Amino acid sequence: MITLSKLDIIFSLWYNECMTRKELLAYTAGIIDGEGYLGLIPNSKSRNSFAPKVKVASTDIRLVEFLRNSFGGHSDKMRIHKRPNQKPSAMWTLSNKINVVLFLKNLLPYLKIKDRQAKVIIEYCKTCSYKAMRQKNTKIEIAKRIGFYKQIRLLNFRGLPAATTE
Repeated sequence: MITLSKLDIIFSLWYNECMTRKELLAYTAGIIDGEGYLGLIPNSKSRNSFAPKVKVASTDIRLVEFLRNSFGGHSDKMRIHKRPNQKPSAMWTLSNKINVVLFLKNLLPYLKIKDRQAKVIIEYCKTCSYKAMRQKNTKIEIAKRIGFYKQIRLLNFRGLPAATTE
């Protein structure tokens, strides 16, 4: 475990009064399992490289602010008004590779549903560094990165599997 990190400093702030570190991580893991998105987003600047992302969207702004205040990242208000009775929503995003890995490593013992996605993202970040992407852009390295991306896409796939004919 990391001795002193941004996460440890945050735990010593006001959340320490209402939640222990373990409770905060378990609560946050429940949010990620239920409402969160863990994925690899194609990087527009560099072909065949991907940026790790953690996202949570909610119509309750307090949840988004809680995540931003607790773990960093940024929040955006989303203005989607397709129907007159639709609530405004907001999204919290954590996208810095170092912060995403630290966040997921701390949550991993508490994740029940999205633990496989977290493991794939941690492994991707460990094996596919940005420095290596610039220096080693071989077919093997590109195939490895695309393999991680395909794994995440399969794990995040929603809906029924494609019909097969025999």
